[in-house]
Amino acid sequence: MDRTFAKDVIEFGRSGRTYTRTDLMQREGQMAINAVLPLREFQARCLAPDVALVTCPSETAGGRSQTGHQYGPAWQVPGA
Repeated sequence: MDRTFAKDVIEFGRSGRTYTRTDLMQREGQMAINAVLPLREFQARCLAPDVALVTCPSETAGGRSQTGHQYGPAWQVPGA
């Protein structure tokens, strides 16, 4: 997960609470991810040559969306 999140990433929870990179890293391993693959209705849209918007329905949150930024061969959840 260390390579997944940018140093200044911020995530917004469905409650409206914001989570910092430290918060996200502390949650790693504490929660089981019960994803069924392939993700239903998964879509990735190219916003720029090195930026993508990923969306899919969520069983608990109604829907999820996340941008990703490509750094060389790897993709990362960007910060603010």
